[in-house]
Amino acid sequence: MVANAELRPIHSPYGHCAGGPGRFPREMQQVSAAVEELLAGRRDPGPACEAPACGINR
Repeated sequence: MVANAELRPIHSPYGHCAGGPGRFPREMQQVSAAVEELLAGRRDPGPACEAPACGINR
């Protein structure tokens, strides 16, 4: 395990394809926000998933 690591699933009905650059704008917003937070040193996981397909409520 990596110290202070965290898992941030991409909430999407598109499976592993969701992380493909430029494919799905909503999913790319999730990736971009996570990268921006990482580079800025923030640890806020952001808003809860609004997509009914994600099945995760924070």
